[in-house]
Amino acid sequence: MPGVVAVAPVHRATADVSGRNATVLAVDTREAADGLLLRPDLAGTTAPELLAPLAPAAGPRPGLALPAGTRALAVDLRAAAPAGSGASRVTAVLEDPSGVPYRQTLGTLPSDDRPHRLALDLGALTGASGGGASGGDGPRGSGGLLTLTGLELDGLIAEKPHHIRTVRVERLATTGTDGGTRTHSPAKVLADWSFGVEQTESDGGRKSGTAGGDPGPAGTGGTAPYAVSFGVDGTHGDDDDSYQAPKEYALRMAVPAPKPPARLPAVATRAFMAATGAGPGDTVEVTVDGLRLPVVVGRVVEELPTTGPAAPAASAGRP
Repeated sequence: MPGVVAVAPVHRATADVSGRNATVLAVDTREAADGLLLRPDLAGTTAPELLAPLAPAAGPRPGLALPAGTRALAVDLRAAAPAGSGASRVTAVLEDPSGVPYRQTLGTLPSDDRPHRLALDLGALTGASGGGASGGDGPRGSGGLLTLTGLELDGLIAEKPHHIRTVRVERLATTGTDGGTRTHSPAKVLADWSFGVEQTESDGGRKSGTAGGDPGPAGTGGTAPYAVSFGVDGTHGDDDDSYQAPKEYALRMAVPAPKPPARLPAVATRAFMAATGAGPGDTVEVTVDGLRLPVVVGRVVEELPTTGPAAPAASAGRP
């Protein structure tokens, strides 16, 4: 949209409050304060002052933070599996500063126990020049600040009994706006990541398992690889159905999930508080999309943007 230089995601939902629909807005308050249009006579204060207590504590984000404007991400991978194992699809999971994930295909990785470099053009996500890996028409709200938060591999399982597959991440590298390359040690980046594997059975069923990680010795430049091993069950020799669909596996490597807060801070309208019978500082349980969330209301205002009877097109109801 012309003139827009930044965006902040907002999730809109409805919750039942004493038999009435309440509009719930989940906002990234770190990004929304400067752009939220809020009338002082309805809020009693400015938007930054109102939203500041709702913002989470500042701290480092888990994952590999890519410098602003990073043009490309390259991952050196090696996959070892029994003969007959096909190539795996590799996906990089990136998050923007608001936590919005972007799953981008890196390419295919043969199971030949040889190193392969898979590269991803990040131009469309970071605003740098170059082709768009996402297939979009331009920058997609990342602001040029992305974090690598996961790697995913999907592929077919060899027609063999239980066996071990190993994936080695041997190198991570980013290319900046100046064309320079910066190398990151997989053993350091992936040290606290979690690893899980899911297997799809021939009958469509699924079973989950765990995968183990093991850092390797440092090589040239001080970087060290990281190996992830896991077991899968292929077709057994006593299987009678020769028309079974091939089994598949999915390996998920991801940063640790943040611990959710015991209570979520919130701002509510007077109509909402009247419907719940609660007062400022009280904890109210709100059900959003099937999840029961304990919410503590710190500030009460007359109205909030895009809610209430004056915004019937945007709001599902009130209070």
